[in-house]
Order: sequence, then C-alpha cells, then structure tokens
Amino acid sequence: MKKRKVISIFLLAMSVAAVTSFGAAAQETEIQTETVEIPADLSEYDVDGVGVFYLPEGFEVESGESEEGLPSTYAVLTSEEIEISASRFGPDAYEAAGIEMPADLEEYSQREGTRKSLPEGEDFERDEFGNLGVVITYEEEPEADAGNGRTMTMYQVLKKGTESYGAVSLICPEELYEEMEKDFGLWLSLMELE
Repeated sequence: MKKRKVISIFLLAMSVAAVTSFGAAAQETEIQTETVEIPADLSEYDVDGVGVFYLPEGFEVESGESEEGLPSTYAVLTSEEIEISASRFGPDAYEAAGIEMPADLEEYSQREGTRKSLPEGEDFERDEFGNLGVVITYEEEPEADAGNGRTMTMYQVLKKGTESYGAVSLICPEELYEEMEKDFGLWLSLMELE
C-alpha cells in the first residue's frame, strides 16, 4: 500500500506539472464519440468533485481536495490488485497558474508538463475506445517486508470535463493488464470527469 500511495502522489504531481506548463498548440482533431451502454456488471461510483466511474463492485474509494501546488480534487479507487487514481483541475487551478485552460485534449496532451511525465519514446495515442492515453510498464520497487518487486502496468488516459481537465491512471500487475486490457479500456472510457 505504501508503494501505491507513492505512485498516487507521483501521478498527482504529473498532473500539476501538466496544468502549470505552457505548451505548443496541437492540431485540433475531431473525434466522433458514440453513446456506450453501461454494462450491467459495472457499478456506478460517483465521487463528488472528481467524476463518475463505472467499475465492478468491491472498489474502495478515497477522495478529497488538495491545495498543495494548485487547487485540485482527486480520487483513488482500489480493489485487490487494481488502483485507479484520478485528478481533476478546474478553472481555479488554471487561474492560480496564470494560464488559460487548453482548448481540447490534444492541446492538453502537448503541454510540456504532460509530456514531461512520458518516458522517452512514448506518446499519447487514441485507443480503440477513443481514450487519449499511454500504457507504461515498469518494475515496482521491492518493499522490505513484501519480497521482490513486480512488473506493473500503468494505463493513463487524459480526460476533459465540462470545465476541467485531468488524468486517470489504472495500475495493476502486468499479467492482469494483459488478461483484462479490453475491460480496462472500457472502464477508463466510461469515466466522466466533472
């Protein structure tokens, strides 16, 4: 759990950097979205100040506000081997940073702070669900009392709300990601940022 909190703090810091960095404007791309029916086996998790998640039953939810860096709201949803972290930055965060909100997700993805979080050679791309995201695999640091570290996968997508931007990251062991990649893509595509 200690490692998960460190990763969550890291993801929040990446999002703060994305808000506060200036970036080159990206070409505007029209993405056609279809209305997707919520599968019956998914439950609604409505997290005040962040958004709505559609996930299987059994996730524990932690949420709150942060004034550290820039004003934001966050949520961390955890189950046995899956952690989903979301951060949301509204107009107050951009005002505090002294910059304008991005025009769209493509511009948000091109901001220096957003790109700084990407490993060399990686880029945000659209997946089959329309998510603008990236998948990163890394070695988890071993914990003293837990034995060897594991290979983990982070599936991070950028989201646009009504008057906000943010990032949602799903982290799990690599073998679980390979088994459930399609499910995870659907879950992240259904998430609605406030």
